[in-house]
Amino acid sequence: MANDNVAHTTTRRRLVALAALAVLVIAIVLTMLLLVRNATSLIVAVIMLPIVTITGFRGLITPGHKKWLYLILAGLAAVLLFYLLSITSSVTAWQIVIVIALVIAFWLLADAALPEDIRFFDREIDIDNRPKNPALIMNRWSGGGKVEQFDIEAKAKAMGIKTIMLERGDDLAQLARDAIADGADALGMAGGDGSLGLVAGIAAAHDVPFVCIPAGTRNHFGRDMGLDRADPSKALASFTGHEVRVDYALVGERVFVNNISLGLYASAVQKPEYRDNKLGTIAGMMSDRSQAFDLHFDGPNGKRYDTAQMLLISNNPYTLTDKLFDMGKRYTVDSGKLGIAGLSVTSQTELDSFVALATVGRPQKHPGWLEWTAETFTVEAEGGAIEAGVDGEALVWPSPMVCRIVPGGLRLLLPEGVEPGARRTPGMFDRTTIARLWRVARTGSVA
Repeated sequence: MANDNVAHTTTRRRLVALAALAVLVIAIVLTMLLLVRNATSLIVAVIMLPIVTITGFRGLITPGHKKWLYLILAGLAAVLLFYLLSITSSVTAWQIVIVIALVIAFWLLADAALPEDIRFFDREIDIDNRPKNPALIMNRWSGGGKVEQFDIEAKAKAMGIKTIMLERGDDLAQLARDAIADGADALGMAGGDGSLGLVAGIAAAHDVPFVCIPAGTRNHFGRDMGLDRADPSKALASFTGHEVRVDYALVGERVFVNNISLGLYASAVQKPEYRDNKLGTIAGMMSDRSQAFDLHFDGPNGKRYDTAQMLLISNNPYTLTDKLFDMGKRYTVDSGKLGIAGLSVTSQTELDSFVALATVGRPQKHPGWLEWTAETFTVEAEGGAIEAGVDGEALVWPSPMVCRIVPGGLRLLLPEGVEPGARRTPGMFDRTTIARLWRVARTGSVA
């Protein structure tokens, strides 16, 4: 019976994806037939239709008050489109209505076929199970003083949250343990990714919900949890929000919530000038870093590697961007897998070739590029020590370095309407949307 239900769902999803693609084709063909006879109206449509579709699409997928801003803009753009077409061509109002109806139908069908990509899920808030004695630890120095800049301490106290300020010489881990021992039933941290990972690990070990206040410099964890990095105080709403289960990762017994970098990048992190000039530091090292790093590991399909210029082990896989040394964002934080990516080259020429490809966002095209997922991953060094950047913190780790994922191990509190995982928001005619719809139509799978 279960298999029958799965098969039925797959068939239905394939039919919906086919219908979405068919509607899209009809909308495009009809639009061209209506406008091809008049150059002026064609120009108007080329300019205005993307504005209507993009703002309307954003209105459908964006949560909160911004939804209505996008929808109002879409409506105004549609009215303007109607008016301009009425004075530049013989296209009638009902013909334009048909095209817009087809566009809306495509949105709705695509939303049904690709729910993982373009639908936000609001969760019911269980008021009875909200934390009664929450506590928040704050690092006043993180992010150039964001805790004080955004008045996080006063805002937290106004919400009835116990505040604990990290002072010079304090043991952050002990502060977190003491807070739980004193009865905290939710534990938050306002600071950078390194501090967040440490406190999150202690919260997970005690099965206490964790709150991330992204008050550091880069705040990768907060970004991928869907939080507002521009104003970290908004994340205080997590204490009255909803709970989700997300993964965290371990290197040995140390928790990391983002990633571990090894090789070229990790060596750069060790340098004091790295903080003020990240890309410059890396670029300055590249001319003499084509030689082997002391890194030994099993790659995809079990193949043994005895060196790599770069390795990145992450809590869930990252999606690459077109920026060199930027691993992008995570679209899922509950896959139960480590993301592993790296580069293994044997000459400066091969390294230069990789840099050229990575600069245009195509590192996967390089034969020395490695990328896969696993539940565990081990790196060894014959020298006995491995330079590593763990959530941005420079460390030297003893060999072997053993990493593993802890699926659903962290109880994370988030503000109402916020979901973990960076949002895919493809445009109306984005090739990624079309490609994924075609994949669903052929296989029934969105993966």
